[in-house]
Amino acid sequence: MLAAAVTMATAHGLTVSLDHIRLDEVIEAADVARTSAYRRWPYKDLVIADLLVELASASGLGTGWGGNR
Repeated sequence: MLAAAVTMATAHGLTVSLDHIRLDEVIEAADVARTSAYRRWPYKDLVIADLLVELASASGLGTGWGGNR
């Protein structure tokens, strides 16, 4: 299954969208100063990259790569 999915993703591309997450809303929900947020992440892409790492870490996706194919 994974090999077939990798083949399909390679052939057709992989799309991940987090466009529905607005940086302004995240800043407000986190109750941090806008300047602090932009000092840490000057670009939305940097926030998204850190978010993906956090999600992968929380899900356990970062462990066991290549072990069960």
